[in-house]
Amino acid sequence: MDGSFSNESSLTTDRVRAVKEHLYSDLKDEAVILNMENGKYYGLNAVGVSIWKAIQQPATIEQIESVVMQEYDVDHETCHNEVVLFIRKMAAEKLIEIVDEKSA
Repeated sequence: MDGSFSNESSLTTDRVRAVKEHLYSDLKDEAVILNMENGKYYGLNAVGVSIWKAIQQPATIEQIESVVMQEYDVDHETCHNEVVLFIRKMAAEKLIEIVDEKSA
């Protein structure tokens, strides 16, 4: 897959997972990811760390939202918007991959 969501409806059906080849390091309440393809570092805040941990195995946006809402006091709409934005940014940087249901 190309690393992006094909359309808005795919947000509810696609599963994403972290690309395993990148280096990840916890730094207390934050973390850093080193993209091994482009050499860039990416900083994650506490919520980003929760999402990164949730996508170590393929997960839907709904499953990721559930994790975030259990850990943080946030309404569903705000959570959904922020998770989708984060996942789209991660996909654009090739830090995550969209998983084909048939091969997962």
